[in-house]
Amino acid sequence: MDHMVKSMYSYQNELMGKIEFDAWYQRPEVWSKKKKQKLIDSILRGYDIGVIYIRDIDDETYDYEVLDGQQRLRAIDQFMLGEYKTSSKLNQDIDQIQYDELKQHGELLPRWNSKELHFQKITKGDDRTVADFFLRLQEGMELNTAEILNAIVGDMRSRVISLSKHDFLKKTGITDTRFRHRLLVAQVFNLEINGDFENKSFPRMGKKELLRMYESYRTTVPRQKLRSIKRTLNLLNRIFEDASYIRNQGDFLPIYMLTRYLKRDYAIRGLENSISDFVAEFLLKVHNVDVKNNTEVNPADRQYYDYRYARMSGALSSRSFKIRFNVILGQYLQDHPNLQQKDESRAFDYGQKLAIYQRDNGLCQICDDDVKFEEAEFHHESPYVDGGSTVVDNGVLVHPDCHPRGLVTG
Repeated sequence: MDHMVKSMYSYQNELMGKIEFDAWYQRPEVWSKKKKQKLIDSILRGYDIGVIYIRDIDDETYDYEVLDGQQRLRAIDQFMLGEYKTSSKLNQDIDQIQYDELKQHGELLPRWNSKELHFQKITKGDDRTVADFFLRLQEGMELNTAEILNAIVGDMRSRVISLSKHDFLKKTGITDTRFRHRLLVAQVFNLEINGDFENKSFPRMGKKELLRMYESYRTTVPRQKLRSIKRTLNLLNRIFEDASYIRNQGDFLPIYMLTRYLKRDYAIRGLENSISDFVAEFLLKVHNVDVKNNTEVNPADRQYYDYRYARMSGALSSRSFKIRFNVILGQYLQDHPNLQQKDESRAFDYGQKLAIYQRDNGLCQICDDDVKFEEAEFHHESPYVDGGSTVVDNGVLVHPDCHPRGLVTG
């Protein structure tokens, strides 16, 4: 590692434009104008702005790529290119001026030109070593989860980046600032790999869990899981002509889970558009529900309250994901009470039970007492043996103790 010192004047004439800011492990520009102005004010006051780490690269356009200091160099370059002015709030003596106006203010331009920038230059290191070095440099700094994951070399990272460019994600109203789309795809991978759809068990989606997954699948991603994700995203893209109303990151995974579940277990051919119509109405109701006062929630809005509250509190927990999935699946099947399972069955499946339970407000339809979901039984109003269908519209919520009262079991 070599130390290199350049005056601001030398940097402008020798290095500016020859350092790549957008290396694959880097996060995009995140500094606000206010933060950039603060840096410029520090330089004009002669304050130290820290060491900048760069790496030699073999490239036709650039001589170096920046490992640490990208935001600082961007701010300096943009100021010298006239993209913003200094702040009068930070220095009332010079008011708001552009770089080209420094020479009109006494010693400001000479002070700027003589300011020393300190570089540490790295000449060796493969991508994995460089990415690890980058992460170590960022310890204690404000990298978000997606930015940290982006610096972990491997097949998982490559697959996530590729799928984050899917047309469906582009249709949503979720902006892709700071790799948000990559984080969503990483969460989907975690769901598919570490979740259990059969038992409705969903993994936690925190930084620690996603980092562990990236490390575990550096070499190769399970192809079956990859195909499942691609098929579901393709289906979502066909279903949603417009998904711009999906704006909250906390809604993406429940919508993904709903679509995947319906496609796997239900005969939805010809009903695909019903999913997009339902999601639009569902999210509107979630948005409109008042979460400020739990005691005044309208019983008809209770499910939307539960969904929104779970999205707000502990949104990355497995419990939160299960609550949101239960609500959105149960509400969809309530809205489509005659939707049949792909494989005709005597038993109501998990989603149908949710819909029946929510529709009947958790009350036994014989004794009118509360019954817990885990203890409830679900039976055919029109008996299965007599041709009654296994659909929500034909289901009845019953307390186990109420069987002797004459209800024909399914």
